[in-house]
Amino acid sequence: MPISAPSIAALLGKISRTPLSVMEVCGTHTVSVFRSGIRSILPPTLRLVSGPGCPVCVTDQGEIEAAISLLDRGAVVAAYGDMFKVPCKGGSLASKRSGGLDARVVTSAMEVLSIAVENPDREVVFLGVGFETTAPATAALVSEAARRGVPNLSVLSFHKRTPPAVELLAADPDLRLSGFLLPGHVCVILG
Repeated sequence: MPISAPSIAALLGKISRTPLSVMEVCGTHTVSVFRSGIRSILPPTLRLVSGPGCPVCVTDQGEIEAAISLLDRGAVVAAYGDMFKVPCKGGSLASKRSGGLDARVVTSAMEVLSIAVENPDREVVFLGVGFETTAPATAALVSEAARRGVPNLSVLSFHKRTPPAVELLAADPDLRLSGFLLPGHVCVILG
């Protein structure tokens, strides 16, 4: 039998006597908390703080501009779909693709290897983006390209590491954080 929101709020109010501040690190958690109304049932002693967000959310405009410059010089640029609408001064990967440049959405790093093999006379660049969870797939791509001797494939790595960000946030005395709600997929990889 599902527990009602008022019952959850009452239970939280009984067990939460010490003020706590918990930061949700992943942007998806922040959106879910907002959309589901979780904040409205939290007792005053429990504060959720929105954190840095996902690797896509914190990708620097200069990184996107670097990817666009590769497109502008004729390279095939492949990336996961969530990167395509990230804006910068020069537009986005999606706007460049609409303008006729060769930006491709892939669902796995290994798809990029096929693109490179099928286009031996073109530079093919994979935008490696994500937490520690996507880095192994990018490394496997590089390893397999080297094993096969595919010379026209490269990686522009925008991978972000979670521990340095969390350590910096935890050390900030103004934030007064009690804990973190970390991305589950990262926790599985890092422990």
